[in-house]
Amino acid sequence: PCGPKKYPKKRGSAELGLGLPPDLGVSYGSVMILIVAITLMQLVIRFMRVATSELLSDISPIFRNIHISTIIASLLGMILVLTGWWKYLWILFGGANQLLASLALMLVTLWLMSEGKKAFWTFYPMIFMFITTVAALLYTSYGLLHKVFTGAVKGEALVGNTLMGFIGFALVIGAIILGVEGVKAFGRYRALKTQPRPAGS
Repeated sequence: PCGPKKYPKKRGSAELGLGLPPDLGVSYGSVMILIVAITLMQLVIRFMRVATSELLSDISPIFRNIHISTIIASLLGMILVLTGWWKYLWILFGGANQLLASLALMLVTLWLMSEGKKAFWTFYPMIFMFITTVAALLYTSYGLLHKVFTGAVKGEALVGNTLMGFIGFALVIGAIILGVEGVKAFGRYRALKTQPRPAGS
């Protein structure tokens, strides 16, 4: 893997295989980084703005203001970048993302069951993604906190590992709670399916 500074050069060398000039490849790689960075920043700020508004609107109506919530989201993002904690949050990003995907498959499966349609093509992928994602989050969170409790990290890394380790375990707990609710919902739909239909229906 290569960082943002090396990526354009790596991309440029890759373009050499196509017979393109190295400078063109470097420019192409730089533009790709800018496009991806701007797109991700827009998505992150928008999501954080909505989350901030939802979490803090009960405290004061001012947090419902689009400009105030955007400023708060931007400040939180700056704190993550300037402190370097984003490196530890990024570790959990993949797990949290795939966890949402497994929960989305759970909702689709429940909808298919409620409609009386076959749901095996979403049920089994949901089981696989849920188990592997929860296991990955547990493994990652344990690794982060293990470094904290053994004194392997200091300073910025100590704070980052501690915060993200506990956040990872919180994600696992939330996933288990939703998983239990999903199992209960599956049971209800299976029970309704086995009930005899009323006469004349």
